Amino acid sequence: MNARSAPSWLLRAAVALAVPTIACFGYYSLAYVDQEGSAWSTLVILAYPTALIGLVGVVAVLVSRRRSRALLWLAFVCLAVPLVFLLVLRM
Repeated sequence: MNARSAPSWLLRAAVALAVPTIACFGYYSLAYVDQEGSAWSTLVILAYPTALIGLVGVVAVLVSRRRSRALLWLAFVCLAVPLVFLLVLRM
């Protein structure tokens, strides 16, 4: 399925489901890590939105007709680095 054949309500539903989770995930991650006043708090809060942006970038590159390897790697790094950071932080 590409962006042209996807129904417009599907995109709206994905945004409506993803946006509220950003604040909740950041809040509960901060509570789990117990680092509210430290320098890590900013990284913890920004990790989930950065991973979502990376996921959207990977999907957008894979759906497009002209696939750019550099853009795919950049989107993959934007997806992988925050996920690894959160996994390491939670161990």
